[in-house]
Amino acid sequence: MARDLGQYGIRVNTIAPGIFDTPLMAAASDKVKQGLAMSVVAPKRLGNPTELAQVVCSIIDSTYINGETIRVDGGIRMGYSSKI
Repeated sequence: MARDLGQYGIRVNTIAPGIFDTPLMAAASDKVKQGLAMSVVAPKRLGNPTELAQVVCSIIDSTYINGETIRVDGGIRMGYSSKI
């Protein structure tokens, strides 16, 4: 899309968020949240929505970023599951 829309001055970027401390996550037990936080490489915690907003603002402010997916996930990588 970035290549197709670039001729019109439109930049296309995406954000791949990890596990964030949101109102939906508030319904999870502390044990579940702690387990999820331990799977984050660094820092060992859930993301804060403000941190995601900072990335959004950075993409908007930096007008040369185009055609990128930026992971905001503390380095977490979901494991492979052979179960389908």
